[in-house]
Amino acid sequence: MKVGISLLSARTQRTGVENSALNLILQLGKMNTEDEFHIYADSRNLPWLPSMSDRIHIVDVRLPCRRALWFWEHLFFLTDRRPKEVDIVHFPIGGGVVGYPGRFVLTIHDLNHYLNRRRVRLHRHLLWRVWCKFNIRRASIIITVSEHVKKQILRHFLIRTEDIQVIPNGLDQRFGRYPNTHIRSKYNLPSRYVLFVGQTSANKNLDRAVDAIKQVRSQNGVDHCFLIAGMPGDADASLKAHVRKKHLENAVRFLGYIDDNDLPQLYSGASLFLFPSITEGFGIPPLEAMRCGVPAVVAYASSMPEVLGDAAIWVDPLSVESIADGIRVGLLDQGVREAAIAKGLSRAQQFSWERMASETMRIYREAGVSCPNLSKNNGLDEDLSNT
Repeated sequence: MKVGISLLSARTQRTGVENSALNLILQLGKMNTEDEFHIYADSRNLPWLPSMSDRIHIVDVRLPCRRALWFWEHLFFLTDRRPKEVDIVHFPIGGGVVGYPGRFVLTIHDLNHYLNRRRVRLHRHLLWRVWCKFNIRRASIIITVSEHVKKQILRHFLIRTEDIQVIPNGLDQRFGRYPNTHIRSKYNLPSRYVLFVGQTSANKNLDRAVDAIKQVRSQNGVDHCFLIAGMPGDADASLKAHVRKKHLENAVRFLGYIDDNDLPQLYSGASLFLFPSITEGFGIPPLEAMRCGVPAVVAYASSMPEVLGDAAIWVDPLSVESIADGIRVGLLDQGVREAAIAKGLSRAQQFSWERMASETMRIYREAGVSCPNLSKNNGLDEDLSNT
């Protein structure tokens, strides 16, 4: 079987979805199988894409521009002959290609851009409305990363439940407890800090987290700094303005994108990991923190209870007081800390990229002999949201 995997909309700096796609490809290359995998990518844009096995073929698509990658992905798949040479195409990043005539598998990590108009930029929202309307109904099989996202899809689209397969993300084995002496000077880290890892997007709820940090520092006498590590998101400017308004420039620091090799040490040095996100399709960072032996304070919302079970210190994401209580307990209650660390280490062991890739390979085989959803749904493929 020949499988094409598109990385044309992948970003240079790896975030959660890029990390998931990379680990999928690495694991597929290790499998004992005669299948071939063709990775469509502009290798100039993806310095993290390594050399692969003999069965992994990098199809180097030289894009003329690094902006609007979704446009160039569409142009390639609609005009180039090479995607026609494989049995099935997988779009693990983005919303797929509107009008692509071949069989394809589509991974939907979340519906945040589709559902939450007030929390995302208008052009991204409109693009996702188009992508989802046309591609969810045409994909041979939809892969989601959690039951939470599957339920959202079923709620908004007329699609059979058996045409959506839930395959949880994995967790890199390189995460573990490490001394952070190397990166402490590199990033000028404070001696004690609470950590968040992720984009500064509106759904991450970081403005309430900042207010909660201020409350704990003023009421409990702790001097922990709040470190925000990750690429700037659509709420970056407003969040920094919020920090200035609260006069917390010395208590809240924006580290920006962190070298992937430094992340395990950055996690390991944290006193507490804080993840107050309102909406998540899966949420890898809390699991990474748990694997590094750090207790995690997490919003009880969206997919997080499903992913983390009883391993997190749960808070209400809409309540600053609740988030502050979670931080206070996570920092000062030794019994709660020790229990969260033990449960977190155990929970993190349940997720592996090997299992994810194996399940995805099974989906490729099923999709390669199945009919697209357009015919399976007997014409009942209209988007319920009437966009």
